This record gives sequence, C-alpha cells and structure tokens, in this order.
Amino acid sequence: MTEVISGVKEWERKMRLREFFFDENEKETSVTEDMDADQKSKGSRHWTPPEGKNGWLDLYLKLVKDDIIKGVKQKFPINIGFKEEEALLNLMSDTSIVIRQCDKGSGVCVVNTDEYIK
Repeated sequence: MTEVISGVKEWERKMRLREFFFDENEKETSVTEDMDADQKSKGSRHWTPPEGKNGWLDLYLKLVKDDIIKGVKQKFPINIGFKEEEALLNLMSDTSIVIRQCDKGSGVCVVNTDEYIK
C-alpha cells in the first residue's frame, strides 16, 4: 500500500514539474530559467510545484489519485469459510512443504521441502 502511494506521489510530482517548467515557445521544459534563486540554491530534488497554476491538471491528478487509492483500499469478499481460510493459512505457514503452481495447467503442486530442494 505504501509503495503504491509513494509511486502515485512521485508520478504527481513529475506531472507538476513538467507543467511548471513547460515553455510554449520551445515546446520542452526549461528547468533552470523558471526556478527562483532559493530553489536553485537548495538543489531540491524533492521540491514539488504548488497546486493552482493549472486547474485542469489539478483536477486530473486528484481524480487519478482518488481512483488508484480507492482501488487499492477496496476489500473483496472472501468466498471461503472460516475453517477453510484457517486451513489455508496453516498450510502457507508450514515450512515442511512447498506449495507452487504446476508447470502446465492450472493445478497446484504440494511437495515436501526436502524433495523440492533436490
């Protein structure tokens, strides 16, 4: 979850930087000309332009962030019973066996750990 949020924040920062330093005449970003002296002296790699310069960009970023965060936080119903879930958790934590997807097909292989290592 934290990786998703940090990835979204980094993406938002990149979008804001592109918009902030975009020069209509040059059709590319010119970072150093638009930065004030304080920003240049800090050499701040983590500085993010403030919101409000472009309302459409602000709206787009908000909608995308909300959609991604909502999808990550969404809880899906469990379609197995309590005892079945408990049995699966016990199998997953058992170090004497290895559970893997079969090479072919959609089956599951349960192998003794000693046999799997050989």
